[in-house]
Amino acid sequence: RRGVVVLFGQVAISAGSWFITDPAVTLFRELAKVPTGQAPPLWVGAIAALGSILLLICLNYLLSKCLNYKGCEAENDDEESEDESGVDELFLEKLMFLLKQASFYTTGRLIKATIVATTFARDYAGWTALLFIAFSVTTVLMLEAAASVKQLPDEPSMAVFWLKIREIGR
Repeated sequence: RRGVVVLFGQVAISAGSWFITDPAVTLFRELAKVPTGQAPPLWVGAIAALGSILLLICLNYLLSKCLNYKGCEAENDDEESEDESGVDELFLEKLMFLLKQASFYTTGRLIKATIVATTFARDYAGWTALLFIAFSVTTVLMLEAAASVKQLPDEPSMAVFWLKIREIGR
């Protein structure tokens, strides 16, 4: 059952991110008073990035405190995890994934519009595309690495050992 839900969730989230990013880009453009047809200034993308990070940190904190959200998939995929609040962990995982994807995609669209409007981008489209892809991939990998840092327990235990093994395996 979980495999079907995960597959359906990935498809729905891909479509859902478009329904979120289009109005979000329009909102940021209107808040910055960017005329139609013009690229937003770079600071709009920077504000969107900072806002996305703050939104995700706050939402992750609220979900962990209010609904006991752990922020990672259950160790046993066959086991359905549902806490005492009645909220399925899989639902919370998909919600966070959708919001992460949509918020950073919105940021990327705003920054890309700014970069594409530059003279360098028009004159050297191939180099611009290559540099933008390299920068984007590097940024995403750095953000994922920073987000995957886990807090070690106060007392050494087998959990520390397994955490170290997992980090080595990455």
